[in-house]
Amino acid sequence: MLQQKAKNTTKKEATDYNRLKRYFATINEKRGIEEIQAPELDKLLRQFFMTAKNLKGNLYEPDTLTGMRNSFQRILEIKKSKNDLRKGQEFVNSRKVLSSRRKELTKLGKGNKPNATRPLSENVGYFGVQNPVTLQRTIWWIVTKHFGHRARDEARQLKYGDIKLEISFETGEEYLVRARRSTTRSYSTTSPTPRALDSATRTSGSRRPSRATTTSSTPTPRR
Repeated sequence: MLQQKAKNTTKKEATDYNRLKRYFATINEKRGIEEIQAPELDKLLRQFFMTAKNLKGNLYEPDTLTGMRNSFQRILEIKKSKNDLRKGQEFVNSRKVLSSRRKELTKLGKGNKPNATRPLSENVGYFGVQNPVTLQRTIWWIVTKHFGHRARDEARQLKYGDIKLEISFETGEEYLVRARRSTTRSYSTTSPTPRALDSATRTSGSRRPSRATTTSSTPTPRR
């Protein structure tokens, strides 16, 4: 794993450095970054961050620019250079330009991650009690989140009677408790941790047909 990580890092450093060298070629700069004095390198990096585009002519993502800067720093360290692009006072201006450029790119819509984790409240229409599909999905999410339900085997063994509504004697708060099945198939209730009772849980129970509310019923239909 460490070898693969080191290999990927080395490959990224080479890719990022090639991007910088392509820019250097446009201004007839043939020196390596370790050969350029700090004030001049700072100026070159400022220009690079402000104008950098990929081979297709598209703007880079904000994190890509920062990743390039980090790659340049690692290359300088490999080359035994004392220049510090991240903290050195000589490179404060290029850091300001990079920070400003990141903000500009973000305003242009760059840096948005469509697959990033979002709060449940933002998944409008995906969770809720409005129809059987969203209700079933919500119950699955509650069981997974609050009871650490992960393995497929647990999903097959879970029964309607395994999840029970309890009331705290101290606060009067309603919460759910999951009963675990032992190897002898008997029920053994775990030490309950108070959980706020989600409206979806109550709705699911009230909408289930009577034949599906026995202790041996599955909590959601199998497909």
